Amino acid sequence: NDNQKGPDVRHVDLTNEALNNESDYLMNKLVNDENMDLAEVRNLGKMKQDDV
Repeated sequence: NDNQKGPDVRHVDLTNEALNNESDYLMNKLVNDENMDLAEVRNLGKMKQDDV
């Protein structure tokens, strides 16, 4: 059951807005730090969402 979280699970429930802001921040950070193409970073983000 997803509602049962063990003490070891580091899980934070964020609003969609917070998640979007964080993903935008992380994408910009990747583009700046790794000099990656923004489209490439967006594809990485989409793949991560599919894994969940």
